[in-house]
Amino acid sequence: MLCPICSKPLNVSQWKNGYKSCPACSQNAGIHIFYKYPDAFGTTPLRATPNHPDGPQSHCEICRGGNSGPHSGAIRCNQI
Repeated sequence: MLCPICSKPLNVSQWKNGYKSCPACSQNAGIHIFYKYPDAFGTTPLRATPNHPDGPQSHCEICRGGNSGPHSGAIRCNQI
């Protein structure tokens, strides 16, 4: 499924101005949902890549905890 605003896949994280989209929240909402990065995601060396050496987690911490979003503080693709 594609985001109706940017036409990019909802299941792929997007990065904009210090924010990152959560694929789970985005798929639930039908539009990219962004949260402040890294605050809402966390990092791990196990996910480090040349493009993202800090190792960002793909889903937000709340989704990884088993609670489906969007969550408080969510910013929609058309708001960023």
